[in-house]
Amino acid sequence: MDVEMDYCNKLFSSEDNKVRVCSSSHKGNYLVAQQDIEAGETLFFDAPYAVIISDPLKRNVCNTCCRYLPETNSHNTLACVGCFQVYYCSVFCKQSKNRECFHYEDECIALSKFTEGMRNSFNEDELILIRLTLRVLCRNNYSIETDEGTQGFETIMSLSDHFSEYPDNLKERINLMAVTINCLLPNSPDLESKMIQNLISKIRNNNFGIWTRVENMPSAILWCGAAIYLKCSYFNHSCFPTCVVLQQSDTADKKRYLPYDDMKTEFSFCCKALCKIAKNSELTLSYIRVTETKEKRDELIFSNWYFHCDCARCSNLIPDSISSHCCEFDKNCMGGLIIPFEHDNSHGYCRVCDTQAILPPRI
Repeated sequence: MDVEMDYCNKLFSSEDNKVRVCSSSHKGNYLVAQQDIEAGETLFFDAPYAVIISDPLKRNVCNTCCRYLPETNSHNTLACVGCFQVYYCSVFCKQSKNRECFHYEDECIALSKFTEGMRNSFNEDELILIRLTLRVLCRNNYSIETDEGTQGFETIMSLSDHFSEYPDNLKERINLMAVTINCLLPNSPDLESKMIQNLISKIRNNNFGIWTRVENMPSAILWCGAAIYLKCSYFNHSCFPTCVVLQQSDTADKKRYLPYDDMKTEFSFCCKALCKIAKNSELTLSYIRVTETKEKRDELIFSNWYFHCDCARCSNLIPDSISSHCCEFDKNCMGGLIIPFEHDNSHGYCRVCDTQAILPPRI
């Protein structure tokens, strides 16, 4: 095992040896089961390396705890007085030292220079990439200054990005984002635009959406930003996945399904098995909604990640319809897969509406 793979697997060293990272020329780095895994079993927890709240919701969602504040209560938020681009629900959250959501001094300076006119040159997805890249760079700079180590940043830089598959117009936009970040960051002459461009591409291909719940609307979850996770970034895609990740703040009954003592922050992920998984089998997630048609899935996958899915479902090795494995009780659920209970995997629950259902045999 080479040094890089050794470090990758050290990320999972505390997870009871259930998961390991493998590598191949076709799949890149990917996750496999170290042992037989039961449906509903918890595989690991993962706190983000960096997380940001989207620009349209930054005044409504706390930077630290992901709490949603409706418009009628948004006047009670506390802003960073240096840049007025990061908001908190309380003094406690504003003083938090959690590194994944910490508002670094260099980041504050950069955001204060990121004028409205500059922001108007980018769409919402590009603004998220710029802000998430800024936070990743600032966390890495902090780690260098405090001797915390740069392994997390090096892990991100080792991820796949499919940059060679990008169309020319996307490459040009990424280059513009890299130039902008280089101009915004203080003391940035040491940074190479090529390195920032590579980092943006890797974050673009490997970030996860984050969610918050709307108070008084228990079945409503709201997309509110993006984060980069070191462990979960090793998951490959499947349109009928073997695993799912649950965010601490997006589960209808989080104390029931995600023990808070085991979680580091409201942005932490818990990875669970959706079915029985044999030892040495690959662990997969779905990057998109599994209820889409094959044509739509292929369009979404290629337009966002620039590869074509060859999973068993897309290769017609199993039926394309998996509706019996999805929640059909609440239209707000968006047809999410039913997640097995850990100690009764013949039944499961919907992560959104908490409806319970009998699980059919795996296709």
